[in-house]
Amino acid sequence: MISQTEYEIERLLAYLVAIAVESKVRYLWRPNLSDPGDDFVLEIAVSGQPATIVTHNTKDFTRGELYFPQIAICTPHYIVREVLTHE
Repeated sequence: MISQTEYEIERLLAYLVAIAVESKVRYLWRPNLSDPGDDFVLEIAVSGQPATIVTHNTKDFTRGELYFPQIAICTPHYIVREVLTHE
């Protein structure tokens, strides 16, 4: 398990903000995930493809009726490990 300092977490968040791109979401359809509360998250990711959804709840996003290969589903631990080891 990687232990992050407050400084490392701030660096990671600053990096994510720096690479973020705003996109329009129209909410014209619903992806029908197993947890309807997650649908809007997938809709946002679809509008901003390619995208990565970062969640502890990966199973709900991988079991949807629709598949979007351009959208990665990762845990926060995976993202922190990848970003901090590839800087």
